[in-house]
Amino acid sequence: MGEGLARRQEFSTRVAIGAGRGRILRQLLIESGILGFLGAVLGIGLSYAGTAALAGAAPLTSRIHDIGVDVPVLLFSVGTGVLVGMVFGLAPGLRLSNRPFHLPGNRVRGVAVDRKTAANVIISAEVAGTVLLLVMGALFLRTVDRLFDVDLGFDPEDIVSMRVAVKDGRSYPEIVSVYERVLERLRETPGVSHASASWHAPFLFVPRMTFPVEREGSPPPESQAEPRVFFEVAMPGYFETMGIHLLEGRTLTTEDRDGTPGVVLMGETTARALWPGRSAVGRRIRLSFDEGWYTVVGVFADLRYQGMRGEAISPVFGSRLQNPAIYGIRLNLVVKTTQDPLGMVGPLRDIVHSVDSHVLIQESRILTRVISESVVDDRYRALLLGSF
Repeated sequence: MGEGLARRQEFSTRVAIGAGRGRILRQLLIESGILGFLGAVLGIGLSYAGTAALAGAAPLTSRIHDIGVDVPVLLFSVGTGVLVGMVFGLAPGLRLSNRPFHLPGNRVRGVAVDRKTAANVIISAEVAGTVLLLVMGALFLRTVDRLFDVDLGFDPEDIVSMRVAVKDGRSYPEIVSVYERVLERLRETPGVSHASASWHAPFLFVPRMTFPVEREGSPPPESQAEPRVFFEVAMPGYFETMGIHLLEGRTLTTEDRDGTPGVVLMGETTARALWPGRSAVGRRIRLSFDEGWYTVVGVFADLRYQGMRGEAISPVFGSRLQNPAIYGIRLNLVVKTTQDPLGMVGPLRDIVHSVDSHVLIQESRILTRVISESVVDDRYRALLLGSF
């Protein structure tokens, strides 16, 4: 548009020597159409190159590799680009065709005013759009940066996670014995500082089942609406292995097994909800799946098991050694290493099979990689915004 207004004197001269207004408009239409087409072609090339570059830099496990150039959207963009180019190219000509042309020697103040006004409008729109993009990009980058500073409630560094199962028809006590022997061997392994197990695993297998809970001294819940808690089971040493922040009391030990009084630990939010303003340690609860009472022996910080952006959960942990076999034959082993966890995966799998060849290892993951992969899409959105 600015170029069209700058050429107003050129158009006036051409009209003066006999050029028709229709011919000038056709010229503008052809010029703007070619420029719009060339811009669209350049945009197509950049879209394919940018998509390939972004996918090439992403981890293999990222969903970014599924991204491609959508043909209908591409055609729409090309058509829009050409149309916009033609409209903006024709606008000066249409505007000039509705006003008398002036010869070069007769300069009119309105020409300069028109050019200045149009330029100011265009520049203001561009600056406004740029500022809007900058603000949106800055806010998103700030959100992503804060995402990595979220307190997970545990320490995922140097932890190998292995999903295992015993599937040869053994009894519950026999399965528990197998897992105890596996953990004992893992703890004796050079390069391992801690080893334990739980049913669910952070960012992998998230607890979603809740149970009604009854507090000692309070009437039993009349419905399954409130209060309800996530219930999780773990082997001794789990809190030490995961680096879970213990706020009060103690953790699970080998003494918390079948035949001893039931014990649980609970998250701080659950503890505050059940006993507002009072300590939960030493109090007792009963869960809907078991008639026995469980004594609260510890309170820990809430955990972000469901992802960096997910809400923190406040589960109740019981001992796998003293709970009924409500969680079946599977467990998730967690091993804290003092060496490179990736190099420890193979030896740890061999140790598990050396204890019992019937133990099925379904999956082995490095916990920090799992967490990193959970926010990879956010990382690349930030990279894309930053590149603009």
